Amino acid sequence: MKFINAKDLPLKEDPEIEDASEDVTPSSKKRAQKERAGKVPPSAQTTALRMISMRDYSSRILREKLSEKGFSQEEIEETLEFLREKRFLDDLRYGRNLIRYMAERRYFGAYKIRMELYQKLDRIFIDRLLPDELENYDFAALAKELISKPQLRGKSREALIRKLKANGYGVSEIRYALAAISQSEE
Repeated sequence: MKFINAKDLPLKEDPEIEDASEDVTPSSKKRAQKERAGKVPPSAQTTALRMISMRDYSSRILREKLSEKGFSQEEIEETLEFLREKRFLDDLRYGRNLIRYMAERRYFGAYKIRMELYQKLDRIFIDRLLPDELENYDFAALAKELISKPQLRGKSREALIRKLKANGYGVSEIRYALAAISQSEE
């Protein structure tokens, strides 16, 4: 097997080197352009169905995404109404799932959950969801569970307090979690 050195390769200006763009015929270029031009852009309804088939969205977020894609407000509202009628889009379901995820998987406290919901849902749904859904969680126990995670072991008391505050826990929940950790270390 013979190896080629870079210095043995011809220079780009060498007339013996063929231009690769000549291999593409003008007719194939035109055909590709016609195919791209002939495609009908998807409707807002098709786009929304494709999006919600991958993951759940709230009406607010889906409205923003469709607006970013350039659909008219009228078309977006018709699409959202269609999705609600077919029960593909349900803000209360989305909110419940989001609260469950944030509390059970991310270990967020009530304050952080509330702030996250304000970014993703309309206020009407938040007011209906929060009182009932937050009662299902013992945030003091979640705070205790969070700081007992292996990645937080050995951290200073101040670091644990900062972590719990950043995750949206209140003072009483932080005190409970730190007292439980102090008792288990003794």
